Amino acid sequence: MFCKQFEKEVWDYLDGRVDGFSAHLKECSRCRDTLDKAEKLVNLLKGGAAPVPSDTYRDSFWPRLKEKISAQDDHRHSFSILKLKPLYYAAMGTAAASLILWLSIRTPDSPIFMASSTDSPNYIMAPAARQVEYGSPEINYISGPVGKREDTTNYILPGTTTEGSNSWAV
Repeated sequence: MFCKQFEKEVWDYLDGRVDGFSAHLKECSRCRDTLDKAEKLVNLLKGGAAPVPSDTYRDSFWPRLKEKISAQDDHRHSFSILKLKPLYYAAMGTAAASLILWLSIRTPDSPIFMASSTDSPNYIMAPAARQVEYGSPEINYISGPVGKREDTTNYILPGTTTEGSNSWAV
């Protein structure tokens, strides 16, 4: 805990604005190294003399910089969105063609979901749809739910779109 706090307040310690780290600095070599580096930097800045790089470092600076920039450009363009555009267009074209084909094959009268007759514990979905003729003796017209669930099969509610035609009765 003292190490992290000292690293945050090392500059205040050098200016004399913070106390209480003397005992910790006697025990902790890492914090002493941090303090030594900070003191060297302060002395260097106070002296006004910046370290002068060697001639070999200065001469090799621009070629090394150009090499790093070109390496970054090569790395950046290795995975480009431009390479994904043809794949994106092919996928979107395939999806659009599939949708158009599905819409053209489907007739306006064909149902999207097919209902089938099945036993179901669900009281809302239990009387599954089946096709019956209008006027069939199997159909009873009611104005609303009446009786128990067993009594509500083969009914058409008046005023629905299926009334009076080749109907889907439940």
